[in-house]
Amino acid sequence: MQAANFSPGFSAIAYSSWLGDFTQPSSALSLPFSPVRLICLVVWVYLCLYFVQIVQFSPLVSKKFRPIANIITLFAGPLLLLGLLIADAAKKSSQGDQSLFEVLKDQIINALA
Repeated sequence: MQAANFSPGFSAIAYSSWLGDFTQPSSALSLPFSPVRLICLVVWVYLCLYFVQIVQFSPLVSKKFRPIANIITLFAGPLLLLGLLIADAAKKSSQGDQSLFEVLKDQIINALA
């Protein structure tokens, strides 16, 4: 079976092997780790440390639970603070006449101000 010629002396088989050189990763360029995942891990660690500091001085966490909250925040990062924010908003909305979303919106606006 003969390959179709694109130009004299240039066959489709030669073209596909030439293209394969650029699409296949070279062994010299392959890394044993993913740089994107490494950057994501470093960002997550810094976020966790930042949120430990926020939890330490937050009025949402009582003093007797701060060590436990700090340990959880080291691994869960912003998820613990988000959970505490939602729990506090639910408590305030049940005591007042505002809905949960209005209280959350007010808390986010106050936090960013």
